[in-house]
Amino acid sequence: MDRIAVEFTNATIIVCGDFNDLDPEEIVNSTTLSILATGPTRGDKTIDFVLTNHPLLFKQPEIIDASLPTDHRGILCRPVEQEKAIRTYAYFRDQNKANMQYFNYLMDTADLDHIFNIGDPDLATDELLKFIHWTLDIACPMKRVRMSSKDPEYISPLVKYLIKKKVKASIRHNTRKINALDEWIQSIILENYGIASLTRTIGIVTTA
Repeated sequence: MDRIAVEFTNATIIVCGDFNDLDPEEIVNSTTLSILATGPTRGDKTIDFVLTNHPLLFKQPEIIDASLPTDHRGILCRPVEQEKAIRTYAYFRDQNKANMQYFNYLMDTADLDHIFNIGDPDLATDELLKFIHWTLDIACPMKRVRMSSKDPEYISPLVKYLIKKKVKASIRHNTRKINALDEWIQSIILENYGIASLTRTIGIVTTA
């Protein structure tokens, strides 16, 4: 699922049907899919769901009577009109734990006497900033990922980068790395989703 989302950035993934005893939250927690709001589809039970990676592409689902003989009701999902996706590249520093530890090591062991001995405070500040940026470039290199205007609000450049790393780990069958990336991705998405919800509530538009 994640591999499709990375390789085909504009793909709209839809998973739907009768979930019976399967909790759709288990799928949501392990992928980038979201549940579209629904309602009772079999008596007073809600067991039919629609999951997608682009919930903003659809209007509020409607529960309708099925035209075929069945004890289930149907779910009608209508798309909303969307502008053509705008693709851009986003850049960010890879500030994972190992890289930050290396950065701290370089800063702790650096000999900065030649900077502190500069008599001009402005010149000394400029030289210190140059050194910090140089150290960041070594320890926390810049990464580039392709983003789309159709990406959900909680899919930040870091999330997309980590998903790409997860795809590579899956190809190599590195289960330990896959699980670690899963936890990292989920924590960032939850944090980003909370920020996105808050900004919508108070009317602030930001770019993650």
